[in-house]
Amino acid sequence: NWEFVGWALDTIPLEASRHVLSFEERGAVNVWAPHIQKHNDTYRIYYSVSSFGTNSSFIGLAESSSPEGPFIDKGCVVKTNPSDVMNAIDASVVTDAQTGEMWMHYGSYFGGLYCVQLNPETGLTQVDGDHGHLVATRANRRYKIIEAPEIIYHPELKQYYLFVSYEPLFTYYNVRVGRSDNPEGPFYDFFGNNMADTTKHYPILNHSYLINNH
Repeated sequence: NWEFVGWALDTIPLEASRHVLSFEERGAVNVWAPHIQKHNDTYRIYYSVSSFGTNSSFIGLAESSSPEGPFIDKGCVVKTNPSDVMNAIDASVVTDAQTGEMWMHYGSYFGGLYCVQLNPETGLTQVDGDHGHLVATRANRRYKIIEAPEIIYHPELKQYYLFVSYEPLFTYYNVRVGRSDNPEGPFYDFFGNNMADTTKHYPILNHSYLINNH
């Protein structure tokens, strides 16, 4: 039983909207791919704003003392434009269980998936303007799609698992995974291949199926 309690963000934050519009005439029409986590007594939402199908994109941060909000926008974490290799959408954040360092994985299409270090106190990048380093990609990566990274820590195995999605949404979407001793990678698939290489990575954890035309 679900109850609607309000919007986390009821409009596109102005800084994000202006950034996208400065590179794409159609601008941004929505906010998507939220990632929420609690840091001390603060709830942080990482959100994505983009012009669909482009890398004129913006990952921002909003904070609240409650998961129901109201959320206050804290500005830009990472932003990209057509001159960049990567695409600033689809954030997933994890904290190093040993050092307390915080890392954000992000990316879609274009140059693959990236990882950048965050400042735990602010939730923003440790170094202003840093895009981080490549952690997962595919050959011909502008057209062979990899997106939507999600990273989790397994405390018993002391391993970090990076889940990624292959292929376009609404077609042959499928989820694959690699693991690492460190949250910033490198991540290796079942066969020991580095996910930052252009090998086709396995295993496939799940796959889309067409049932009654759905």
